[in-house]
Amino acid sequence: MDAGSHKRSGTGDDRSLAAEAAIREVEAAYDRAWNAGDVEALVRPFVAEATLIDPFGNVVAGSDGIRSAFSRLLAGRASGSTHAATILGVRFVTEDVALADGEAVIEGLTGPEGEALPPLTHRFTDVFVLRERSWRISQIRAYVLMEGRGPLETA
Repeated sequence: MDAGSHKRSGTGDDRSLAAEAAIREVEAAYDRAWNAGDVEALVRPFVAEATLIDPFGNVVAGSDGIRSAFSRLLAGRASGSTHAATILGVRFVTEDVALADGEAVIEGLTGPEGEALPPLTHRFTDVFVLRERSWRISQIRAYVLMEGRGPLETA
């Protein structure tokens, strides 16, 4: 799906534009927190019952579990790494639920033996919910696209 296929409900509506800007700011703050190694700031936008699925299929549930996973990751194999996301589109499912699709690149990861790994590029879909007038992350679903032509692709 290309960035042009994402539509805002109420395109041109100031409230929709403000909501999209707020969601994009949450995504930018996520990058800043990761890059600073600030686990508390990284977890702050998640709702208590959030779910995170990483690009490898690992599932972490709840903000406490997510905090623990990020603490281990940023103190270990992702210590000193950088996360840079590009939002490809924001789509409002309802007035209080939105999907943000994007691509992220993580640089500076290390392997199990401490060896430098190549940058990890992955796509993601984040589910946002409006809670107490703030857009919060309900789910992060990260995935890696497969090479080649899929069965749904046409000539």
